[in-house]
Amino acid sequence: MIQGIDIYGGFGGWETSIDQRNLADTNNTTIVSGDINNDQTSDIDIIVTAANNAKLDGFTITKGRNWYSISGAVYCNNVSTVIANCIIKDNDGYGLQCSTSDSNSYVSLVNCFVEDNGQSGIYCTNASPYTGTLYLNISRCTISANNSEGLYDAVDTVDINMTDSIVSGNHNGYGGIYSSAKKLTIKNCNITDNAGYGYGIYAVGNAQLSIKNCVINENSSNGIYAVSSSQADIANNVIFENTGAGVCINVGTNANIINNLVYRNHNYGINLYYTSNSPEISRNTVVYNTSYGIFKYGGADPTVNSNIIWGNTSDSLAGSFSNVNYNCIENYTGGGTGNTNQNPHFRDSANNDYHLTKISTDCIDKGNPDFNSTG
Repeated sequence: MIQGIDIYGGFGGWETSIDQRNLADTNNTTIVSGDINNDQTSDIDIIVTAANNAKLDGFTITKGRNWYSISGAVYCNNVSTVIANCIIKDNDGYGLQCSTSDSNSYVSLVNCFVEDNGQSGIYCTNASPYTGTLYLNISRCTISANNSEGLYDAVDTVDINMTDSIVSGNHNGYGGIYSSAKKLTIKNCNITDNAGYGYGIYAVGNAQLSIKNCVINENSSNGIYAVSSSQADIANNVIFENTGAGVCINVGTNANIINNLVYRNHNYGINLYYTSNSPEISRNTVVYNTSYGIFKYGGADPTVNSNIIWGNTSDSLAGSFSNVNYNCIENYTGGGTGNTNQNPHFRDSANNDYHLTKISTDCIDKGNPDFNSTG
């Protein structure tokens, strides 16, 4: 690409303006391929090298070759660029590789499919002297069926914002998303059916982690695994039927787990392991997980407030809890204020409908009316 020049594909040939394109019409597909001799093999290492202040819009980018450390079919290095309405698929290496060094870079991936690539769908790295920040914005994208993680970021000079996207069916590596970004924000996304180590989201060393309004399900390990984040805000998510725990907060993370539905995960609902600060666990429904509802091992004592914890196979709570108030907790006989161990009478728990009903008198209006939650 050329600095300052936008490039558009996907035309039928009759259009007189860009907004007349019909990108859904496969007859108009514009393919940029690394198979330059038409033998169904990948001959080119990088298909597109992005340029500063330039957009690539409306292309299928395929058959990139996997070559050593630079193997992104689309390569964005130290640039501010937009990749929009593109399909990045069937490349031997990464679908999209982003990096920065001594200056800030801004890469936006908008309304794209990144699928069936031989390594991670999106890979973030950096180059010496590491003083710049890569700002990666992913919006309305599907990242699926890649042969490693959907998104892999192993450096802390990245700020990732993912919204309104799907990360599903990625086969190997850590699973859906692996990130050590200094800031990782995931909102309004579906993270589902990722395999390999199989985490839905594996966040390590993040200065700030925010996961909100997402559906995270059927991954082959923990739905969310957060390690050593200075701040982890996990709110308004539905987290279910993951092979591991629904949410695992590990070593040093300051966590707020608020207003989530966590059900039928094949391990703990919420696992707290040596958290250095007191996690806030408030207004969650943690039900029918195949172990304890909340398992705590060492670390600071959490605030457990206004939750429903019921039907978990081993029991509701495991570990030491001293700040438990205004909850509905099966088999609970500990202290605190306003707690009940009476049946919440879900509408239809057999079919995963955990709404309360008119007979849920021990739960309706029984949360703490004076409790002010962080954020």
